[in-house]
This record gives sequence, C-alpha cells and structure tokens, in this order.
Amino acid sequence: MKNPIKIAATAILFQITPSHSFAAGEYPPYDGYLLTYFTGNRPWEETLKFSYSLDGRRFNRLNNGNSVIDASHSEMGGLRDPYIYRGQDGNFIMTATDMQSWKGWGSNRGIVLMQSPDLIHWKSATVNFEKQYPNLFPGLHAAWAPQVAYNPLTDRNMVYLTVGSNDPYKAYYAHTNRDFTALTETPRQLFYARDGIGYIDYDINEQDGKYHMLMKAESSPQGSTARLRVIKHAVSDHLTWGYIMPSQDEVQRTGNAVEGPQAYRLNDGSGYIVMVITHPLARVGFR
Repeated sequence: MKNPIKIAATAILFQITPSHSFAAGEYPPYDGYLLTYFTGNRPWEETLKFSYSLDGRRFNRLNNGNSVIDASHSEMGGLRDPYIYRGQDGNFIMTATDMQSWKGWGSNRGIVLMQSPDLIHWKSATVNFEKQYPNLFPGLHAAWAPQVAYNPLTDRNMVYLTVGSNDPYKAYYAHTNRDFTALTETPRQLFYARDGIGYIDYDINEQDGKYHMLMKAESSPQGSTARLRVIKHAVSDHLTWGYIMPSQDEVQRTGNAVEGPQAYRLNDGSGYIVMVITHPLARVGFR
C-alpha cells in the first residue's frame, strides 16, 4: 500500500547537501542532527515527532513538540520505534513499527516505509509480513523496530528488524526496491544468537570495514541466569551475515534496564554516540 503523508510545517535547520551518491564510509559535510521519536503508549502518542541538535547531544523539539507525521497511513493506526536515515542518493528514509499498543503487544504484523526528498513531502508504504509471507513466521506476534542500512554489494537499501514468532526473538533482513516502497526478497535471518537469548532492537553501524551490531537482550531460555534488558554487541566483516559477539560484556553504563540502542557518528569525526532508553523512568541516555 502506497500513500502520501500529511506533514505539519517544520523547519530544516541543517545543511542539505546536493543530491549525489556517496560510497560506503564516505560522509558529506553535515551541520546538524535530526531525531525522530514517539512519546508513549496512548493512541495520540504513537505518532512521529522531530527534534534537532547542532552538537549531537542536546536536542530541541521541532513543531513545539507536536506530531509531525500522524499514523493515518498505517494499517494498525499507530507508529512506534521510528528510525530516520540519509540515503546514498540524498533522500531521507524513515521506518516505523506499524502498531497500536492498546490492541496488545502481540498485535503487530508489519512495518511502515517512508521516503522524502526534503523532510516535508513524504510517500509511504506498508509491509504486512503475515499477509506477504504467510508461511515464513508461524505464530507471528512482533515485527518491531525496523531500521535501514545501505548494502554496497547490492547498491540497495536493506531493512532489518526484530521478528517474534513461535521462536525466540530474532533479527531478519530484506533489501528494498529503489523507491523504498516494497521488499524485493523473502526476509532472511540476520543474526544467530549462540547463547539462546532472544534479542530485539537491533542497530548496525559500519566503521573501518567492520559492521557493529547493538541489541537488547529481551528473553532467555527457562533456567537461564543471563541478565536481560541490557545491551550487547556483535561484529562482522559483512553486513548481512557472520555476526559474532566478541564477549558477553554489556555496553550500557547504567544499572537501570535499557532498550532501543542507537549509535550515530558525530559530524566532526571525533567518534560515535550511543543513545539508549532507560527504565523505569523512560528517559533517553547517552554514552
């Protein structure tokens, strides 16, 4: 399903570079950061909002903190876990979980794909995994937290997400078409956990030819003593396979439960920031 999106007026406060493709590892001269988020579990909170930052640490709300994109183009009537990405062609890409939490945490079956040339005019499409791949995920109850990565081997964007079914939570991926309106292949498993833990909220970043994956430990086998609601790290030489956890160390630097890790490169080249959601206060923390 493809739809235009109604967007509230907002300001773009960072440099928009000319449309042109960048190779993997290349970075254009960005001047700021854009964060997209949602604020809660009530229907009017499951919409998308924007905030901006000039230093990557302190963010200011756009549109007075009101919704920028509503959920009218989704199947379930709610948008959660949004992710925004600058494509190789200069377009902006967003993904979100297609879900209203009041219908139940096991009610979601799909995701929303969105694309814009200017952050104002958006087009969207939905992907319902239960309908499009009816035999792939028996007992499907979660298609959560989709994100995007560019695959230089295929010259295509790849969507990866958490899938919950009769098996423990797992990561799956599939490449998209160039219009970012559909998946072009049957999803395949991205990460194989050797510790029996069900991981969610995957985040991938490339650095110096290595792909680094962050993820939240969500569920464990009966009798396991593994700590949950912590962030773990895996690494691979390849975007779509070969991820191994070099250690069982936890990434977060807090004793609180955490989820939703998000790493991003600082524009000045000085390093990366890892953002996480902390509980029970549901605050955003930085590392």
